Amino acid sequence: MPSRSARMDAIRALNQRFDRTTIENRSWEQVFDAYDTPATFFFLDPPYLDDGGKCYEGWSREELARFCARLKTLKGRWVFTFQDCIDVRHEMKGYPIKTITRARGIVNKSVTDAGVYRELIITSR
Repeated sequence: MPSRSARMDAIRALNQRFDRTTIENRSWEQVFDAYDTPATFFFLDPPYLDDGGKCYEGWSREELARFCARLKTLKGRWVFTFQDCIDVRHEMKGYPIKTITRARGIVNKSVTDAGVYRELIITSR
């Protein structure tokens, strides 16, 4: 285990990294309206199309289309993560898209249910 001094140094470094970060619990429309400038950077990880069980309701295809249309008009730069599906690939055609495979969250704690999940990382130009 790291020393108390090392832990405090890590906390100070983290504090500096998040010093100019704002985390909001508002609709994406309100966040875009409030913060979109050429100097803004958005990290966007909205609900996926499939339902998140007790954690969240999945988005509809219409909501995804509205989000993607607005995303394309932002002045700021952004990174957008989403499940790998034809809908988002269609909506974001022409933007840099990287496919990744990641562990399927808490399900991987059970050896019998372990799995992987394909996700997309899409960036502004």
